[in-house]
Amino acid sequence: MTTPKAGTIETIFPTGHASPVTAMAVSADRRYLATADAETIRLWEISTGYLIRIFTHSDRQFLEMDFHPNGSALLLSNPGKNQGPQLLDLETGETTSVGSNLRYGIQFISAQQILGFQDGDLLELCDIEKKAGRDFPTEPSPEIGKTTSFDIHKGLQYVVTGHEDGNVIFRDIETQKVLQQSTLTAYSIEQLVIDPQDKPRFIIACVCVDDGLNKEDHLYDMYHQKAPRKLLLFPIHSNGQIESEGKELAGGYPNIKIKSLEISAEGHLLSAVFYDLSIFYDAYSVYLWPMVEGVPGEGFEITGEEGIKYQCARLLGGGGELVLGSSRGDAELWRTDSIAEQQEELQPIRVFRGQSEKVYFSAMTDKYIVEGSGDLSIQIWDRIKGGIRATFNKTTFSDDSVAGKTHSQCLAISPDQKLLAVGNSLGWIQLWSLESLGTKPLYQHRIAGELIRSIRFSEDNHSLAIGTVLESVTGSMNFGAYDPSRAYLLDINTQILELKISGEANDYYQVNISAKFNCLIIYAQPHYSSVGLTGVGPARPFNNVTFFNLDTGLSISKRLDLSAEGFRMSRDGRFLFSIDSTSGAILQTWDLADLNWDQAQDFQPKSQVLTGLGPVGVKTFEICSDSNLLLARKYDDTACLLDMVTGELLQSFEGHDDDYSLAFSLDYQFILSSSTDTSTKIWDRASGEEVATLLSIGEADWVVLSPSGLFDASPGAMNKLHFVIGLETIDLDQLKKRYYEPGLLNMLLGGKQDQIRDVSVFASAPLFPKIKKAEIDKEGMLRVELEERSGGLGKVWLKINGKEVIEDANPDRRETFSVVLEPYKQHFHPGSWDNQIDLIAFNEEGWLRSRPHIISEYWPSFVSGKAGRRAKKKQKEKESGRDQQLFAVFIGTSKYKIKNLILDYPDLDAARLAQALELSGQELFQKTYIRQFVSEPDPDSPEQVLANKENIRQAFDEFSRLAKPRDVLLIFLSGHGETHGSGDDVEFFYLMKDLPEVNLASEQVRQVGTISTSELTSWIKDIAARKQVLILDACHSGGFTKSFGKEKSLGSTQQRALEEMKDRTGMWVLAGSADGKESFENYALGQGLLTYSLLKGIKGGALRSDDETPLIDVQLLLGYAMQEVPNLAKRAGRNQVPVLSVPQDGGQSFSLGLAKEEIRKQIELPSPKPTLVRTNFIHQSEYYDTLKLSDELDRRFKLEQTKWLRKNDQANYLFINEKFFPGAFKICGIYEKKGDVYEVKGRLLEGQNPVQETAFTVQGTTVQQLAEILEEKLLALLETNK
Repeated sequence: MTTPKAGTIETIFPTGHASPVTAMAVSADRRYLATADAETIRLWEISTGYLIRIFTHSDRQFLEMDFHPNGSALLLSNPGKNQGPQLLDLETGETTSVGSNLRYGIQFISAQQILGFQDGDLLELCDIEKKAGRDFPTEPSPEIGKTTSFDIHKGLQYVVTGHEDGNVIFRDIETQKVLQQSTLTAYSIEQLVIDPQDKPRFIIACVCVDDGLNKEDHLYDMYHQKAPRKLLLFPIHSNGQIESEGKELAGGYPNIKIKSLEISAEGHLLSAVFYDLSIFYDAYSVYLWPMVEGVPGEGFEITGEEGIKYQCARLLGGGGELVLGSSRGDAELWRTDSIAEQQEELQPIRVFRGQSEKVYFSAMTDKYIVEGSGDLSIQIWDRIKGGIRATFNKTTFSDDSVAGKTHSQCLAISPDQKLLAVGNSLGWIQLWSLESLGTKPLYQHRIAGELIRSIRFSEDNHSLAIGTVLESVTGSMNFGAYDPSRAYLLDINTQILELKISGEANDYYQVNISAKFNCLIIYAQPHYSSVGLTGVGPARPFNNVTFFNLDTGLSISKRLDLSAEGFRMSRDGRFLFSIDSTSGAILQTWDLADLNWDQAQDFQPKSQVLTGLGPVGVKTFEICSDSNLLLARKYDDTACLLDMVTGELLQSFEGHDDDYSLAFSLDYQFILSSSTDTSTKIWDRASGEEVATLLSIGEADWVVLSPSGLFDASPGAMNKLHFVIGLETIDLDQLKKRYYEPGLLNMLLGGKQDQIRDVSVFASAPLFPKIKKAEIDKEGMLRVELEERSGGLGKVWLKINGKEVIEDANPDRRETFSVVLEPYKQHFHPGSWDNQIDLIAFNEEGWLRSRPHIISEYWPSFVSGKAGRRAKKKQKEKESGRDQQLFAVFIGTSKYKIKNLILDYPDLDAARLAQALELSGQELFQKTYIRQFVSEPDPDSPEQVLANKENIRQAFDEFSRLAKPRDVLLIFLSGHGETHGSGDDVEFFYLMKDLPEVNLASEQVRQVGTISTSELTSWIKDIAARKQVLILDACHSGGFTKSFGKEKSLGSTQQRALEEMKDRTGMWVLAGSADGKESFENYALGQGLLTYSLLKGIKGGALRSDDETPLIDVQLLLGYAMQEVPNLAKRAGRNQVPVLSVPQDGGQSFSLGLAKEEIRKQIELPSPKPTLVRTNFIHQSEYYDTLKLSDELDRRFKLEQTKWLRKNDQANYLFINEKFFPGAFKICGIYEKKGDVYEVKGRLLEGQNPVQETAFTVQGTTVQQLAEILEEKLLALLETNK
């Protein structure tokens, strides 16, 4: 992670360690946790679990770390390297030497001084400001043994040293004067820790019981390692004397050393990390001992999930908490308060880990980005929609034979971009369709006992070459015997798999195929191996390349000296490329047209020196032969783009923290790098600039990040994102309005950079004020105290029970202000402690806000009701809903003054959904208030009211007077929508019938003919109901007109406006565009897709049944619509994807009604009707429609359509006034006059396919008669085709 400039904003998605956590440190104020693996250090915020920053280090060995007392820096030391400690500035990422020779055991003893061991037994006290150290005397006399351990009592400012002869010495840190000397034991004290209380009660020490060992013996060190250790507690009496021969806590085991000892600040808990010297893997274990008044209880080991071992531990003072670093690469925060009473309740309360899988490879087609993850799953990203479209193999290989093991996979995409081939180390080969993205592979076969190492498509898409090695029978740690390799060929059309060649023992096995020259090219890196009984193999492995003639079976092999893995094939199947770095980086080009099978040994490549690579060798590479480009990853882990002709460097790329792979997109416009740091980065090939970072989480969640900080994410991933300013974390909702950009990936990759908002001007972050104090007195006066910071004082939101009731509670911009709460009493639960007040402070500019300052369990004395905490319990027990009311507004606008805005179904959508929820709501709620507003009220339906702004506002005013916090509010809008504004001021506007013109820039037009999200928000927040849902079935009309066939997905600005409204009101929001004129399924179903899906869910598709009670659960219903709408749209070859946003608190679900069977029968759900498009008839000899028969037929079809729009369910079909529509029927033909009659020959087409094998013939004397007969024929054919 690149450290930003001070005060800049970073968008952060947590990526975890790729290897075990080996060291940890906790800041003195318990705010930060630092975790380290062999390559990186991660800084976390403990209270939230947020990742703040990633730092890389080149030691690749275990670190020791300690926080500076003020938490601004980390002291780093590596015992295995001959260098002094470094001070890492956590804001700038810069490291500086402290001017010391300290190696291990380093600790801060003050803001200016550190103490630790040099080589051997020398303690050094170092002044980090002066960068000067001095030896710290430890032995007051020659009779005292060497210093082996120490601990610092920071409260009393003395150092306790342990010695090899069992002595302990207390010294004043500043004066270094000996305060006390005691002999505790006859053995060497390898570790010690002293009780941190003001009056210490004990010392705990690890001693090495090595009696009888001669230290001068050359085998002493070996035996010393195996000597038993004991963990002993030595009590300290009130007079300061230490009792010798301490109590044994654990020990007597050989080969065990103690890595660390720690006592909690309260002296209640002891932790120890043991290391078993006799084993290589899983050598660590963590034990805890509860301490009661200085007396230890029974110790026990903390065990994690199966296969997970803890390698380090740190106790958090003051909180009864413990942090454990695991072999899985994460850190866990555990609660330890009740450990002495009930050990089984000890559970992690927070885990500091990454949220996404390691990515080992990626590829990009014109439509998709394909990722292969460490769990053997494949993610398919949609370049247009910007999210994960499909996931393959998420659970296919998750059985017990795979769990806990490391596996690999490889992929290839066919040149025509229709197929994805996957091979893995379990021996599976799969072919997946990239056209249908089906849930099952087109082909799947397992080559038992073999590991798939390489797969390549032929340039003609007909064959797949597969390289394997046999799975070792002696296990993965087999250093002596190696396994044969093989090459297979899969015929894509016949799906016949053939073994073509079996080779020798190889470590890496790669295949390429050329259909043009009917040749397999096999590249192998043999293992070091024994030859015969006495001979020994070469000093290093050589490389072989084998050319195999698929026609004759003839093969030839050549021994090469290649540094990079294998060959790369040109797209036309003619050229092979390899790199030799034995004497400078040389690109080798092999022209298969020059391969003479009779003189194959003379086959040699042409060479080109790659001057741009420098002296560092190449680890792996890819080529773009069409543009003469070579993409290489060097052994120093940098990536570069070179000119293959000149060898010159064109671009360099940096951005990953861990191991990564490289690939060109299939159009060569982009470069992809996929890393075990769990990310895939996309780079612009021409400029070398980073374009986007992709992160996939689980099966369907995802994140897209731009270098500027903009992001897009699935709803499930949204709550894992956050921002960082310096070392301060900012919740997603605090800055989401500014940086959330729906559809971001399509903008970045689709040449729409001009549509991306420029947020670079917001790089610096003027911080919001701190809310230092907020208290409520007995009279209900809320008093607030702020602390101004760099961003000045802005507005303060006040929320009651999750709903904003005051947009600005501090209009005078004072550091102290008060609010009288009684005017907002309707928002409180009467007679209950179940009330919560949130305060959110903004900076002066109004775009950066604080986390909520929460006042919970508040009982308002000014609200009547039964007092006492029992009321809270009773309130939570009410599940029936009979004490609640339902308030619902249904708004549909089909007709507009502006003719080209007219829609067909919104009025009908509003009426049908209102009917369904009124019927079901009456069965559940104490009372229902259902209000219907439509653009053309039915005179026979008195419940329908004209949909204008004043009528709608009056309904919201009525609800604000009647609703209580326990009630439910539902708002449904169907019609046209549009966004207006720019930057942070963008708003969504629902368009009303009275809209006078299309110019939303006019404030008068907006006031008369629209409802904005800000207006809707203000109306909603005046309604006390806490359970709220908004359903928006309005198309984003794109300037009020759309070209036919565009996707019906919400625009970026529309989604951001709705997200802002959801955050302010605490609502569930389901939004999906729909346009009756352009959506096939709207016509086929007779209403909007979203409404149809909701009604289908209410009729039984999405009901929650508790004790056979079919409740309409809001979470199930909206989730059902999210899945159903895309399925319905897909049948018409269209894309319509709703967007679901849940409240910030996670969105506790609630019920909207009780859908009993008799009610479900009353809900109208139309059956799909066949859809027709415009007819096409011409005169046989005149070549045009002389009778205008097509016009007459289309007129009759429009009349049938009018029946449907007037709610006459007897309509036989639906008509779309277009030439073509996916899946629609079309009647066409020719006619000529024979005597007094016209003879018509015609056919009915479904799409472009004839419905019947032969043409039909009809006759008539007039165009009206012909049209009537043809319509009857049409109905008969449609009936036959059902």
